Amino acid sequence: MSSTTENTFKAALQQAIFSCAASLDALKASRTQVPQIPEDNPSPEDVRSDFMSILTLLYARSTSLTMVLNADSYSAAREPLNDIARDITRLAHCAGSFSVSGPTIRSEAVWASEEVIDCIQTYLISFTRSKATEASRAESKAALMLRVGSIHNTIDRIKASFATDNRAAVVKRWQSDASHIEDATREVKEMIEEAGSDDPTENAGDDFDDGWGEILDGQASKLTTHEVEAAKKVGVAIHEYNWN
Repeated sequence: MSSTTENTFKAALQQAIFSCAASLDALKASRTQVPQIPEDNPSPEDVRSDFMSILTLLYARSTSLTMVLNADSYSAAREPLNDIARDITRLAHCAGSFSVSGPTIRSEAVWASEEVIDCIQTYLISFTRSKATEASRAESKAALMLRVGSIHNTIDRIKASFATDNRAAVVKRWQSDASHIEDATREVKEMIEEAGSDDPTENAGDDFDDGWGEILDGQASKLTTHEVEAAKKVGVAIHEYNWN
């Protein structure tokens, strides 16, 4: 590889890595910023379609880049690297455009974009390190195949499960948190049932050891009548919020 080709390749590689870092920073910052509606006010359907298309492009770009890198065809790597740098910036921007659909699906798009970009950044940095440490051709190729496989799996999973709209994103979020809600409901129910027990000696010898004991600094007493009523209201609220 001539020095000119090498320098051109390194510049494209560095630009792609920089694009990953800058996009990740922008996505993280967007979590605490007030969402802005894009000036062209695209439809939610168009935003989602663009998002899926960019993911498909990044899948193909990473495949093309892996093929040329494994073939040591560094002069041919400039184009896919430039394409990746551009599409990563587009992906981050598109994630923010989901503000036209709603906050929950926008959050899902931001998280998904961060995951994909992080995979690509790891791929690029891994290749750079393998060259810096003069890893063998076999080791370098194996590492690339592992990293590109991670990119492909991540993109496939996101495309298969990404919400169709904000309502679906809300339902998806609730489903992912269902186990926590069920645990909370069960805990409240157990507290109420324990408070309603008439046997003062029941479980007298058992320690209250579900993690709260450390906070309470000792064995917990039963709930008072007022606390039982409050707990029942909490239980009803959790149940209704979970199923409405």
